[in-house]
Amino acid sequence: MAIAVSDGLPYDRGMTGNVLARLHAALDDALAGRLRVVLCTGEPGIGKTTLLRRFADEAASRGVRVRTARSPGSVAAPPYWLWRQALGDPNPLDALGSAADPAALVERVAERVRRDSAGRGVVLIVDDLHLADSSSLGVLMDVLPLLHGSRVLLCATHDAGAQLPLPEADVVRLVGLSRDESMLLLGPTVETADHIFETAGGNPLFLRELGRYLKAGGDPHDLPRTLDDVVAWRLRELSPPTRGFVEAAAILGDTVRPSVVARVLGQGDVLAALDDAVRAGFVGSEPDGLVEFDSRVVRTAVVACLPPSERARLHRRAALAIEAAGNLTDHLGELTHHWTAAASAGASAEARAWARRAGDEAMRVLAFGEARRLYALALDHADGLDAEERADLLLALASAAFRQSRLADARQACGEALAIARRLDSGPLLARVALTLEPCGESTWDGDLHRWCTEALARSTQDDPTRARLLARLARTAVYCGHHDEADAASAEALRLARGAEGTDLAIDVLTARQLVCAGPDHTAEVVDLAAAMIATGRPEAELWGRLWLIDTRWYAGDLAGIAAELPRLRRTTEEVGGPYARWHLLVARAALALARAEFDDAERLIGDAVEHFERLNHPAAHGASVSFRLLLGHHRGHTEELLSPTVWDFGSDSRWELFARLGRAFALVGAGRLDEAATLYQRCGSPRGWSVPPGAGLVGLGVGAQVAAALGLEDDTRLLRDRLTPYRGRYVVAGAGAGNFLGPVELTLGKCAAALGDWDTARTELGTASELCRTVGAPGFRVEADCELATALARAAMPEAAATLAERTRPVASALGMTPWIRRLDALRTTPDPLTAREREIAALVAQGLSNRRIAENLVIAERTAQNHVQHILTKLGFANRAQIAAWSAKRPDE
Repeated sequence: MAIAVSDGLPYDRGMTGNVLARLHAALDDALAGRLRVVLCTGEPGIGKTTLLRRFADEAASRGVRVRTARSPGSVAAPPYWLWRQALGDPNPLDALGSAADPAALVERVAERVRRDSAGRGVVLIVDDLHLADSSSLGVLMDVLPLLHGSRVLLCATHDAGAQLPLPEADVVRLVGLSRDESMLLLGPTVETADHIFETAGGNPLFLRELGRYLKAGGDPHDLPRTLDDVVAWRLRELSPPTRGFVEAAAILGDTVRPSVVARVLGQGDVLAALDDAVRAGFVGSEPDGLVEFDSRVVRTAVVACLPPSERARLHRRAALAIEAAGNLTDHLGELTHHWTAAASAGASAEARAWARRAGDEAMRVLAFGEARRLYALALDHADGLDAEERADLLLALASAAFRQSRLADARQACGEALAIARRLDSGPLLARVALTLEPCGESTWDGDLHRWCTEALARSTQDDPTRARLLARLARTAVYCGHHDEADAASAEALRLARGAEGTDLAIDVLTARQLVCAGPDHTAEVVDLAAAMIATGRPEAELWGRLWLIDTRWYAGDLAGIAAELPRLRRTTEEVGGPYARWHLLVARAALALARAEFDDAERLIGDAVEHFERLNHPAAHGASVSFRLLLGHHRGHTEELLSPTVWDFGSDSRWELFARLGRAFALVGAGRLDEAATLYQRCGSPRGWSVPPGAGLVGLGVGAQVAAALGLEDDTRLLRDRLTPYRGRYVVAGAGAGNFLGPVELTLGKCAAALGDWDTARTELGTASELCRTVGAPGFRVEADCELATALARAAMPEAAATLAERTRPVASALGMTPWIRRLDALRTTPDPLTAREREIAALVAQGLSNRRIAENLVIAERTAQNHVQHILTKLGFANRAQIAAWSAKRPDE
């Protein structure tokens, strides 16, 4: 949806009808299955809330479900406050602690909204969206893309001047009343009309407050200049008890309980003061016994009128009153807010303690941005705090920042905690610093973690569980830093230390680190054991990885049938885990199997579903997976121009993608016949001797590199990479959890290398073996590739007839699979000049008649040995193994 900003329509009955008509038109669209978002904006008091309340009533009268929520107006609300209001009971956020990740949370909310909208549609009304807590707003931004096609209309109010949080919204901008409309609202004398209108600027709320000012006896010739001034004047006119009630209630929030106000004031009965406040128009009494301010703007003005010392005193009293009421988990944000405000400019132990508790609760429910804010607030009140306690807060902040992907903030906080640990010479604190963050593929970051783990491990004070965790973390960072021997030793030692901890978080950490080290083809038996241990934990998230690891081992063996048998178990585990990440792995595994089996359309659909969903969540894995998949699909079906362009291969600062970005694009360019560009990219990779490839991607790196080097005629690199691949004959070139990358049997690449080096006998052997392996495991696309490469090798070895015969046999399969680049190559090999001499053709015809060498010699009056030599030459030139093949070939030549 494009932004459509109206031209500031006057806020009169006609305009109200016009805006309501636009809102109903948007609702009609939504009920037709087109998600709509409308943002009503304007200055505070302009009437946005009143307008949407009226629309909500009208929508409900049409039979549409209406869900309403109001932003808290302060930082005091618990995480996801908007959604806790809007979704009602049972609320899908009630069990957030068990959610696997924030994406699962978003999906849970989206599913609830979709379910609510399935029948009669739903209107979500959000008041003061600009004041929403960060967790609510983050979920909203992620949920909206998941609601396309749903019968949902989101209407929100938003103050003018604040940054618009919904870039795809239709915007209705409200402006003030005209002079005549203002007079209808106020009904004042003509003598003061112009002055009143100029003062209020047509703002309905300001006009209403000025009306109350005049009704209470205010001087019409000395009007307050601002809304705050009006509220201050009206407060002065109240009795002291009523004014105290209004001020205490304003400190507590938009909606309060009279009993809590009474506790703040230290009074037993506030009903008389409440009645006076209602009559004065400051608050209204709700049926459920709550008291609500007539306007949030007025409440804010009341708080602003308080002297700083009185404001701080009331915040302190409010905090104590809430603490006395009990059920504190639901009020952690309020307590943090009140104790912070009570502290004024000084540090507060209470503010720090409640901010820490609120931050921990926010972390529990995956509101990482809110947790980071609260931990930072706690640190603002950390004056005089013990150094180790300060480090503890810093590490909490670092963890929240890391989970929020604010890596610079996370590193800075960890760095400060590290300095404290060194100053205190504390081994346990050093260990906590090293274990707070996780490797992410960025070289400087991973290098820091590697050094911190090494430093912590140098302390003899670490107990075995802590040492095991540190070794596991060291192993992971060592893999990313290219220190594979160190990673192997560290992960093995971590596994030894963690014996007896089966099923615990420690065991899962250690198993995960060890699998990362053993992810290549050399340790498949051990990976099977690691997978079994993960599955045995009984924890769905761990079982998911165990299932994926098992599938990896089957990929290396080319066991496509075994992978197909494992997928139903992976699907069951995925359903237990829930959320988009688990489903992503299932979709990628299914897509990889479909691609290996040359079920290209199914594979493209599956990976498209996975990538589309991850792109909606802005997940970084979506781009890499999409590029890898399109590379392999294009290898058999033809590369797109987009994939050949350099922009697609930009993976940011993740060092794990640097080599693949160059080799992968060079591989695509070779397939497209653009060898000069491929050569330039390959040269930027440096010598293969210096390539640093993670264990799990080793075979793919060698396989892609070898095929590029062979195509470019780089003999030294081809020999080097061939020699590194040779020990893996009988295995398959794969990489990735669930093997998102599959390049067929190792023999296929070895055969290409042999052909590039002119070793035709080896090429024929390797490519023939590759073809048979592909036939056995059920990978027809790679069999077409192997046969086409074999035909090419035969043609280059001066056996064009054998090449043409193989190409002729292979082409129908390639055509049925839609393998366009390979069809072109096969067509070029199908027609070839006759390789036989006239005498050889004569002898071939006699072989076809069933004559022996002796009979051929008698017929042609030549020696039997000469006839035998001629037959052998024919077999060699045509690439045949026996006389029957010569007979079949000759029978296809009617001129013979």
